[in-house]
Amino acid sequence: MSVETKSAPGGIRKARQRAGLSQQRLAELAGCSVSMVALLDGGYEPAQSNVLTRVLEVLNDDDPAGNGADVQESAGTGRHGPA
Repeated sequence: MSVETKSAPGGIRKARQRAGLSQQRLAELAGCSVSMVALLDGGYEPAQSNVLTRVLEVLNDDDPAGNGADVQESAGTGRHGPA
């Protein structure tokens, strides 16, 4: 899944919903606040893109919700490890 935010307002929200992630879970995986995810869901694009980059990395993951699909764990992130 690829998310393009500039050409599609609400692209983050749609990708998050397709991935089966709540705002809370996406915030946890991306290491940001739920309020930031809510802003991104509404089309906000922050001047500093480090948060947006982390959110997009989670959403572009083959198995962001950790449903047990065949994925390779990202080194050092532990996103697919036990909760």
